[in-house]
Amino acid sequence: MSTSHTVPRKPIGSPSSEEPAPTEAQTSLLSDEGSEDAVRNEQRLVTADKEALVAPRTLHGFPQSPGNTDKRRRSFRPISTWWQEALAIVLLLASLVASFATLYPYQDNPIPEWRYSITIGALLSLYSVILRLAATFLLSQGIAQSKWHWFNGSPKPLHDMVLHDNASRGPMGAFGLLYRLALPVTWQWLGCMLAIVALLVGPFTQQVLQYETCAVLDLEAEAVITRASAYVGQIVVLEQVDPGVWIDDGFLSFQEQASFLAGLYSPRAVPSSCSTGNCTFAPYTTVGFCSICEDLSSNVQTETIEEYAPYGATSNKTITSLGIVHEGTDFYVGGVATPYINMTLQVNYTSLDRVDRSGRPDSAFLRKDVATNFVIDDSYYVLIGLAEKPWDRNTGKAPEECTDTTNDNTWRCQGYGAAKCSISPCLRTYNSTVINGRLHEQLVGLETEALKSSDGRWFDEHAYVQAALNLSCINEDDRVLLRNRSYDLDIEGVWLPYNFTSRRQGDTRNSWDILKDKASPERGFIERGCVYVVDYDFTRYLYAWLQGQHSGSLSGLESSGDQRAMIAMNGSQLLESIWNHGDFSLERTGMLFDNMTLSLTNYMRTNPGSPWRTTHVRLNGIKPNATEEMNDDYVDAAGLYLPTFGQAWATKTCARIRWLWLILPAIVTIFTLVFYGGVLSSARALPEDVRTWKTSPLPFMFYGPGGTDESRQQEWFNASSQHVDDMDAAARKIHLKLDRDEAGMAFFRKRGAVVDAEKSSLTSGSDAVL
Repeated sequence: MSTSHTVPRKPIGSPSSEEPAPTEAQTSLLSDEGSEDAVRNEQRLVTADKEALVAPRTLHGFPQSPGNTDKRRRSFRPISTWWQEALAIVLLLASLVASFATLYPYQDNPIPEWRYSITIGALLSLYSVILRLAATFLLSQGIAQSKWHWFNGSPKPLHDMVLHDNASRGPMGAFGLLYRLALPVTWQWLGCMLAIVALLVGPFTQQVLQYETCAVLDLEAEAVITRASAYVGQIVVLEQVDPGVWIDDGFLSFQEQASFLAGLYSPRAVPSSCSTGNCTFAPYTTVGFCSICEDLSSNVQTETIEEYAPYGATSNKTITSLGIVHEGTDFYVGGVATPYINMTLQVNYTSLDRVDRSGRPDSAFLRKDVATNFVIDDSYYVLIGLAEKPWDRNTGKAPEECTDTTNDNTWRCQGYGAAKCSISPCLRTYNSTVINGRLHEQLVGLETEALKSSDGRWFDEHAYVQAALNLSCINEDDRVLLRNRSYDLDIEGVWLPYNFTSRRQGDTRNSWDILKDKASPERGFIERGCVYVVDYDFTRYLYAWLQGQHSGSLSGLESSGDQRAMIAMNGSQLLESIWNHGDFSLERTGMLFDNMTLSLTNYMRTNPGSPWRTTHVRLNGIKPNATEEMNDDYVDAAGLYLPTFGQAWATKTCARIRWLWLILPAIVTIFTLVFYGGVLSSARALPEDVRTWKTSPLPFMFYGPGGTDESRQQEWFNASSQHVDDMDAAARKIHLKLDRDEAGMAFFRKRGAVVDAEKSSLTSGSDAVL
């Protein structure tokens, strides 16, 4: 513990003209080290050394920087003095530029997956910390340097020194200095404002980066939807009656029948592959079937007659009839058209008031005919008869919606309906997406006429086919060839009815030979995906199946209760679905046929037919035996069954950059540089050594009140100049101690074991009070 000394304190800067006598405390300390004379001799040697060091560098009492004798050391002083500020400027600019450089490549892009789980947010936070540290350091140094310029003019209160020091330490001190500055006319004002605003750099930077879910193209993922440019059916039965003469007959396979009827409940799904769960596809076209329903209820006639009944009872019979005039189709296998047909569909309904011998309703008339249909060529005619009046079979009353007069012409409120639904091969164009693993196909185009007017031959030289050519994918050479074949290319739209493999004028080759020629236009159409083909045999089998399995009447047992419910229905499944327990409508009928043709289309896309008739077509469409399966005597038509390829999108976390939030960090950076440049510019009015003082407290301690009195300098320190580096070197040799004397706490300069309360020039072993 330090010993208290009863010595009077005197300002360091106060000049001393006489040597005071040693105090009692000093004398007691000197006795421990030796005689007083020896100590004084040692002190004189120290004083001589000081004078030798100080004298050459003193001008009017002010220590000066080294002269030409030490130019090499002098040339490195700016580097040692200003390297920290230079580094701070570099870091300040680098952190701002790095923020932009890091964020810009990932604008609306997936965030990167870097090693060690480093994220963009972490880097942005690091840049923000560096920017604030660099800006705060420059502001601190600039405010501290500006205080020397502040006191360089007229006298200022010593308290201003405290305000400047506090302001250089942080925003709270900056508030105090701002209060002292009357107007924003000094560089200190700008520095203090920036010190406060710099606190917002962190929060603003955190708002720059936001994360959101986005879809990113994945080039390695699979995106495929099944489609087909041709369909030739599954089964065909051929019988060769003479060489080169074949009789064909066929029917729909069970799978084809099931796929058609599946539309009554739920259409078949289209196989697709999207490994990421989200895919997009360009519009594509596939062969299939389409339907269109025409309302014929305006042609329906109803009549109610009184019918004789045994045993004196009478009953009412309601007759619903529809006259049909069918002109036949324009195209049929072998060129034979369906003959002209004029017929009438009729539904007869007998009321429940007919009784038997016992007076009860006659059971023979409990079974009622409610609907009938007729199929010819591609047309499905359906007639739903009137049952006395419109019934709601669930309540036994008139349907509720029929109270609205706007529904008077609907089938439900008329009590009857009739329609003609046509089914034909067509070209269906889709725009599709896969979202969350679920395929969404949107029908954007239908071509129903191009396939109806062609009668070309399939590759196997046996089956008739209907074909269409997509004019948007053929080149000019193809157009010249088609015009030479008398095709009209000036049609509206992009679909041209095309007689597939038809011979050119003067060309005696059959279709098989034409397709075997790799240079034939048809091969080019196939490879480019320009031609679409449907086997007419399959179309004919479909119509025959509908006519054989789904023609006739629909009847059921009518309940004699109030509800008038129908049970034990007897008729085709299709007709019963149309009648729908008495809740029938044109809209429902059209929807059913749309669903059935869609379901059949989806089946055709995934099951184009037997390989020897589809992808590897062989002559006459006959399945090769075991010894022939591997030969190359076939036409490769696999290009007609290629799927459509799309783009797979992976769900990623993407960066959304809100650039406006970087304005504040940019402003802080720019104005910090402006502020520091202004401080350096104003510091040019100060002596060169004073410009190095900045935040150092040594200039005030060495040259504080009392100025640069030479005797005081010799007493207090041995700095070779007023350069901050020289003052630092001198300060390293001075040891101070905070201790108490009779006046209170004071700093004592420590020099060995001797304490000198007045002057430091007594001996080398003394403490000088400050």
